[in-house]
Amino acid sequence: MAPVKQDLPIVYWLQAITPVHVGTGQGVGFVDLPIAREKVTGWPVIPGTSLKGVLRDYCLHQPDVCRHVDAIFGTASADGAAGVASVTDARIVLMPVRSLYGTFSYVTSPLVLHRLRRDLGFSGFSGALPDVPAPSDVSQVLALPSTPLAADEGVVYLEEFDLQVVADSTHTSTWAALLATQLFPEDPEWQQLFKERFAIVADDVFQLLCEIGTEVSARVRIEDRTGVVANGGLWYEESLPSEAVLAGMVWFEPERGPDAVSIARQQVFRGEVRLQVGGKATTGKGLCRVKFTEVSAG
Repeated sequence: MAPVKQDLPIVYWLQAITPVHVGTGQGVGFVDLPIAREKVTGWPVIPGTSLKGVLRDYCLHQPDVCRHVDAIFGTASADGAAGVASVTDARIVLMPVRSLYGTFSYVTSPLVLHRLRRDLGFSGFSGALPDVPAPSDVSQVLALPSTPLAADEGVVYLEEFDLQVVADSTHTSTWAALLATQLFPEDPEWQQLFKERFAIVADDVFQLLCEIGTEVSARVRIEDRTGVVANGGLWYEESLPSEAVLAGMVWFEPERGPDAVSIARQQVFRGEVRLQVGGKATTGKGLCRVKFTEVSAG
């Protein structure tokens, strides 16, 4: 079978405005309702199926594109067909981590940036991406010289880690500026706030921060009649914290419908939208801003 010809993908950035709970069902540890994580890395992930379903529902309420929903996203009936758009998983790019100074930091790692650099290369702007810097050991953190995260002695305290700041004004600042521009293209104030709090830690440190840096909340269900906790009414649920940033791609297959691809690119996967992703919507969870970025080749 000949391979299906595909257009260049569109990159999407997902930022959590409120904590996001995209769960995997019942957990095996003390967390009863854990979030979805990558099998290999253990890093938080939002499955592409979750985001695709939310986008489909969003488009059903848009008069200009609702009649094209089946062609773009596919149908689930017995005689259904796949749509022209394929949405990949949203993988972690920046983990918000509380800091003793500067309130919190947008933390990433060399391996995260290497994967992001590779993935963004598919969309056509690999030539504009800088090299990936890396701390020389687990006791260091790369940040901009003007970072408010550092104490007077040049140490950043992230969760229980105390890391020596290495002020990098070349590759680190280039990555900070690139991500700030992608996430907040028309908001210079937020771009500056982001760049000041951008930090790169070693991969092993990032691994631990992804384990301990999520939000775990105790939930209680009270019996109306007795006013006490119902039997089995205490559980713990995990959420991806607000300000977390993930990224993924949307691929298109023109041979399934070039007109649908054109509509999808021009009216669906474009600009910025606000979506509710995952469960626990009635408790304020899952509000996200999703920004689509199309970059031409060259």
